[in-house]
Amino acid sequence: MNIKSAETKKNIAFVLLVTLWFVYFTGGKFINPFYIDWIFPSDTETHWLGWQFFKNQSIFNFPLFKNINYGMELGSSLVLNDSLAIMAIIFKPFAVFIPFEFQYFGLWTYICFLLQGIITMKIFHIYTKNKIIILLCGFFFTMLPPFLWRLHGHFGLLGHWLILYAFFIYLSSKEINLKHWIILVTISLLINAYIAAMIIGIFIADLIKYKLLDEKITFKILFSNFFNFIFVLLVSLFVFGYFMVGKGAGGKGFGKYNANLNSFFDPDQIWSIFITNQPTPEFGYEGFAFPGTGIMIMILIGLISIMIKRNKINPKELKHFSPLIIIALLAYLFALSNNITLGTDIIAQYEVPSFLIFLTKIFRSSGRFVWILFYLLSISSLIFIIKNYSDKTIKVLLIILITIQFVDLSNARQYFSTKLNTPNIFNGRSGKWKSPMKNITWNEISKNYNKVSYVYTKNRPKDYFPISYFAAKNDMKINTGYFSRVSKEATKIINLQLKKSILTKKLNHETIYFIYDDNLWDFIKNNYDNQDYIVEQIDSFRVLGLRNK
Repeated sequence: MNIKSAETKKNIAFVLLVTLWFVYFTGGKFINPFYIDWIFPSDTETHWLGWQFFKNQSIFNFPLFKNINYGMELGSSLVLNDSLAIMAIIFKPFAVFIPFEFQYFGLWTYICFLLQGIITMKIFHIYTKNKIIILLCGFFFTMLPPFLWRLHGHFGLLGHWLILYAFFIYLSSKEINLKHWIILVTISLLINAYIAAMIIGIFIADLIKYKLLDEKITFKILFSNFFNFIFVLLVSLFVFGYFMVGKGAGGKGFGKYNANLNSFFDPDQIWSIFITNQPTPEFGYEGFAFPGTGIMIMILIGLISIMIKRNKINPKELKHFSPLIIIALLAYLFALSNNITLGTDIIAQYEVPSFLIFLTKIFRSSGRFVWILFYLLSISSLIFIIKNYSDKTIKVLLIILITIQFVDLSNARQYFSTKLNTPNIFNGRSGKWKSPMKNITWNEISKNYNKVSYVYTKNRPKDYFPISYFAAKNDMKINTGYFSRVSKEATKIINLQLKKSILTKKLNHETIYFIYDDNLWDFIKNNYDNQDYIVEQIDSFRVLGLRNK
């Protein structure tokens, strides 16, 4: 058989298999770029809004992803809003032709399904040339609950294939491949900072690996590669706009959004029909690492095999894996945070070392860092099985385990295929979301003003979505929104300026003001006349504006 022909058939078979799995698990409807009803109200609403405001901005912004129309002085960069900057920059040149009712999150999800499997196949191609085994391995890893869990939201975190590619570089390269690491971390910064941080950790493990395996590698070479990597990283962070919020980059919550000691065994309600749910704190989902019953059995087989056949382990292979093991364990400790929990009980606490406080503020959802250990266990177990059993045995075993995993995910499939295809059913109502801003007056307002000011602004205030939706649809700027990070100092300054301008009647003629402060609204009603100003309650929204004559 022609090798190229066999490879092509394998790839086609894989794409078809994953596509069927994607449609089966998600329902497939949300891949339609013009189907947006599933997006709001949920966290995804603000990711979509970020794109809506960004698409109409000048391409010559600096930083590159500066999204000042969404939030104005409070705003920041698209990369800080989980709006998938990598997709936004692809579609931005076509913004003129793209209708308002457009989203790329469904397409991104499908791409992630494919890349999750493709990169997995690349990893296991290192250890076997059997195309059926490689295909089965790739498909198996598209069925991992920690990956699929991100269908809940924050779709940038579906990019687990980036972590897998970091593993691929680590396992396949025989020399320091700085170029690949730089490309990988740069792409990851356009998707999600947490994943970028995990890649940095695996890169450091990779450098240590070369030192352990090759005595010719000097510390000078290692440091040179490290600093070149860090230089490109810092430049990328600056160019993409990660520094736009300054001190606002930090956040509270470290120790709350952590991994649990039972994270690997808790199916979190819907992820297993075989394993019983374990008690977890309210925000324990960030450390979710349940592998699924099929993968769990595979890891168990791998670990037992390692114990039985430990004499066959090559010391050089142990050296090869040891830096990755250390990084994975350190990441796991960070994931557990300073509040080490078992179920709902805190069994140990400690004060965060001062040199780590900065990182804990940036990466407050520390539980996500459990993914490095999760993938290390999953990949290494399967590698050991592949290296120590016959191809026939491996094929049969993988088919059995995939079947178990498939059945185990029945409840999760039902949940997501419903959620992603039924507008708002999980938000207390069914049917399409409809804006409460129905009055015909809004049409006139959108023509006469190009800015919207929420008084007083803050991160994710009441009614931010319908007001932001109104602004985005009418190509207006807005001073509020829902952001992953905001500057408290900037917020304070903005609100002081808003208060002063309203109290002194020095309104911006381009701005329509939405008033949410009762005392200020009383002042406005008593001091502003209807001849020169709009002072109205429209569809329950209190608005103020200078009449444009």
